[in-house]
Amino acid sequence: MTAVAGNLRTKAPFLSPKVANLALAVWLAGVLIFGRAFAEIGHEPFFVADVLAISGVALSIPRWWPYMSQPGLRSLSLAATLLALFNMQSVFRGVEAGYPSALKSACMGIYPLVAVAIGGLAAHDPNVVRRFANRSLLLVPLGFLVMAQAGESYIAAASGMYLALALAWAAVPGTARRGAIVVSTLIAAGYLAEVAAKRGPTLAILVAVCGARIAMRKDVRTQSPARQMGAIIAWCLSIALVCTALLVLVNSSSRSNQKNLPIVGPLVDRLMASTQAGTESGNNVALRLEMWRYALTATAREHPFIGVGAGRPIEAGLGPDAIVNRKSGPHNSFIGYAFYSGFPSAILVVFVFVFALKSCWKHRKNPLCVSLFGAVSAVLATCMTNVALETPYIAGPAWAVVGAGFGVAAATQARAKTEPSESTEAAARPVSEA
Repeated sequence: MTAVAGNLRTKAPFLSPKVANLALAVWLAGVLIFGRAFAEIGHEPFFVADVLAISGVALSIPRWWPYMSQPGLRSLSLAATLLALFNMQSVFRGVEAGYPSALKSACMGIYPLVAVAIGGLAAHDPNVVRRFANRSLLLVPLGFLVMAQAGESYIAAASGMYLALALAWAAVPGTARRGAIVVSTLIAAGYLAEVAAKRGPTLAILVAVCGARIAMRKDVRTQSPARQMGAIIAWCLSIALVCTALLVLVNSSSRSNQKNLPIVGPLVDRLMASTQAGTESGNNVALRLEMWRYALTATAREHPFIGVGAGRPIEAGLGPDAIVNRKSGPHNSFIGYAFYSGFPSAILVVFVFVFALKSCWKHRKNPLCVSLFGAVSAVLATCMTNVALETPYIAGPAWAVVGAGFGVAAATQARAKTEPSESTEAAARPVSEA
């Protein structure tokens, strides 16, 4: 593979690392800072952001291709290739059936391949992840606040995930501009909670911070796997108890007082109404469960192995008559992969996410892996309750984080194999005579 990459560089001198880095950086930073407004510049199916991502991947082939033989990246590349094939037939069938936005669903096959390239680039030079994060993540909350104040529309799920990625990076001590990132991101998260009052984005932010902080604990690193799992469960239970206590305290007050709480008032009010039938919040939860049921049932009944086709409308409702939702997917990306491309496709996506988390956790002595563990956790939380991997402005950053997790973990593992351990070095030193 190294020889192939060298031949590519010799025959195509325009494959400049600087050009490739610029294309990828403009794509990813543009989406993280400006969200859908940047990602949808152009005309379907040719969006500028997608062209930049694909161009960056193509131009950087000589750098990431040689690393595809590493175990973790080999598994990612195989899974991404299969996902692309599943998605290809899904998009073709969706276009043939006349489903809305079928071509837009091509991102479900394209961005896993982008993740492979980013994984290879991170394995080639893990510091490329650090440099990008240090230069760009402070602009994420600032960009959100500027866009929101300018009256630009934004998707709460996407903005919440972007802010979660910034906080996952800043959760690790020693991060450049850590204080500025934390303060600006918390201000942006508070504004998002006040204005949008969405549960999913808040969950993603909490998961990002908790995941990174848990992975960072030194006492957790040195414990046995059983004690590590116990520590994680203890942290999660502690967070759950604190949240429960706050909810009980808030619930003891009147409904009007809940709404008047600063910043978290609308969010708490929406959360408390989640189990109440007939409320907007309660109906939202019930409708999502109904969409999940319809998507899984339709897939199992019609085409369990290849899915029902990209862009297939959801037919689900809470009343006696089904509501045909032609604009939204199942609001769960794993179910979405199953619905559009078949159950094998969904299994592959679950495998990729689980393996990414496992790889980052295994090599969490590397601060980059700590941040990426929190970031992948946030992406996972976003995918569980939103149309995430089916939309380019969420799928792009999400798969980039997953690919970076694979690549940095692979680089860390390779370095551990080549560098002698301290005990080996000590044993190799000559014993001085008294």
